[in-house]
Amino acid sequence: MNVLFQTRKDYKENLAGDSIQMQKTKEYLEKIGIDVDISTKDYISLEKYDIIHIFNLTRIKESYGFTQNALKQGKPYALSTIYWDMSDYIKNGKNTPTRIEWWKRDNHLREEMLNNAAILLPNSEIEWEVLKRSFNVKCQYSVIPNCADRFFYDAKPDNFISEYGLTDFILCVGRISCRKNQLALINALKGTGLNVVLIGPNNNEDYYKQCKFAAGSNALFIDQMPYYKLASAYAAAKVHVLPSWFETPG
Repeated sequence: MNVLFQTRKDYKENLAGDSIQMQKTKEYLEKIGIDVDISTKDYISLEKYDIIHIFNLTRIKESYGFTQNALKQGKPYALSTIYWDMSDYIKNGKNTPTRIEWWKRDNHLREEMLNNAAILLPNSEIEWEVLKRSFNVKCQYSVIPNCADRFFYDAKPDNFISEYGLTDFILCVGRISCRKNQLALINALKGTGLNVVLIGPNNNEDYYKQCKFAAGSNALFIDQMPYYKLASAYAAAKVHVLPSWFETPG
C-alpha cells in the first residue's frame, strides 16, 4: 500500500505535536511494510497513492488545499483532526475582534473537510465530542490516542544531571508561546525558591522576552534537544507542568 501524508509547510522548522504525530505514524507504518511519503504541496499528482492522510484541522488554509486536491483526483483521505475549539482562548486572550472573526470565518471549510473524509482520526473521545459540538459531522471516526516512546519510560536522570547540575526541578516542555502559557508558570513560582526548566524553541519573540524578563536566576531556558536528552530531563524532574490555555487531548 502507498500512502501520502500531507501537512503544513513548516512542520520541520516549527516542530510541534502534529509534526511528531505524523513522523512517528510514518515510522511505525513503514515497520509493517506500508510505503509512506510526505508532501506539503496541494497540487501534486496522487496517482501512485491508495489513500491520502492529512494532519491538522486547525491550520485550515493548507489542509483544505490538500483535501480539494484529493477530491479532484478521486482519492480517499483520512484526517487526523488534532483539533480544539479556540473560541474561548481567543475571546479571553489579548486578541483583536479581527482575529475572532478569522477563526469563525473558516469553520464552514473545516466542516466541509470533515464530511468529505473517508474517516476521521481524533486523538480521544473528548476531541470527538468537541468536533460533534462544533460541526455537523456525519463521517465515521476511530480514536487514535497519542503515545510515547518506550525509552521515556526507561530513561535515567544521569545524563541531564551531569550536563546541567539540576535535579528535582519543575519541568515544562513546549515551544515558548502565548498559548503554552509559560509566563504564568514563571510568575506562579516567584519567591518559592523552586528551580524551573523550560525546554522548547522560541515560537514568539515578544513573549519569549517577557518570560526571560520575568524569570529569576532559578529558571533555565533550553532550546530543542535530542529525544534521549529530553527523556533524561523528564526522569530528573520532580514534576512536569503543562500550563497551556488548551491542548488537543490525546
